Amino acid sequence: MRNKLIDDYLDWLYFDVLHGTETRFKAYNSLFKALLDIPYIPLHPMDKNRFKDGLELREEYILGCSMGLTGFESRKNTKIEDYLPECSVLEMIIALSVRIEKDIMAPADGKNDYFRWFWGMICTLELDEFDEKHYDFGWIDKIISEFLEGKRAIFEVKNPYKNVRDMQIWDQMNAFLVENY
Repeated sequence: MRNKLIDDYLDWLYFDVLHGTETRFKAYNSLFKALLDIPYIPLHPMDKNRFKDGLELREEYILGCSMGLTGFESRKNTKIEDYLPECSVLEMIIALSVRIEKDIMAPADGKNDYFRWFWGMICTLELDEFDEKHYDFGWIDKIISEFLEGKRAIFEVKNPYKNVRDMQIWDQMNAFLVENY
């Protein structure tokens, strides 16, 4: 049985940060739990920034001040690190989604759409096929291992100036934005 604290944290990530739909959460709940259990290990030195972003997202949950999203009571006594000692792949992807939308896209109306960035990365990694009916941890683990080893990119870039898998994640994202926006 999973720890209630981790389940609450997962709910916060999905509903309060991503503003995800309950339908999709139910359809991909096992995938999101698996991604929360897999540690994110930076391949490139600069990808340590993505690791730190994920931990900062966690800190927002613990402090309850949540990046201007919604208000929460302080959770200063929360010990997520007892259950998740490192930044997870899920935390990194969500934190990157937030950073893209808030720091780069910065919509004038203030309506951030973190979910589209999150879901775009999930689709690029081809994890979107692993809903509750087709869940296969072995394949999910293989895909994430390939991503962490630099054999898969997290952004689809059609005409990169160099092999996308050799780029740090931030450069992959910039190459994707140049092609698409």
